[in-house]
Amino acid sequence: MADYGVRFLVILVASFTLLAVRTSGAELRAGAAKTDITPPLGGRMYGYGARGANTSSGVHDPLYAKAMVLTDGKTKLAVVTLDLGSIDATNTAAVRDLLSKATDIDHVLLIASHTHSAPSFNEQFPSTEKPYPRDLERKIAEAVAAAN
Repeated sequence: MADYGVRFLVILVASFTLLAVRTSGAELRAGAAKTDITPPLGGRMYGYGARGANTSSGVHDPLYAKAMVLTDGKTKLAVVTLDLGSIDATNTAAVRDLLSKATDIDHVLLIASHTHSAPSFNEQFPSTEKPYPRDLERKIAEAVAAAN
């Protein structure tokens, strides 16, 4: 899923980071990783709430979390683009909490592409025992850890 605005933002952040590091004489290192965050079939779609009980019935394109971690040797920044309609503060905090336990990353920026072909966040889907948002948070954190 091409979202040129998100790509531009990532390049812009990386460029400013590179300029700041370059002027300080420090070395900039980067890592990247992606993971599939496509939900199971049968969930409601982000932009289709007005369609009632209609749910997803197939996958046209997989959804991804794409992570880039930048460091100057002192500070680490993770920039993650998400093929999602949005990501709220609760989910963002959960990802940051998972990362704080597993990595030494100082700053985490999560960016949703605002696609309407992504799932809605529903704590009961696919079940209350294993809701998609918890699986999604774990997968995002794993992508960032792999890029670290």
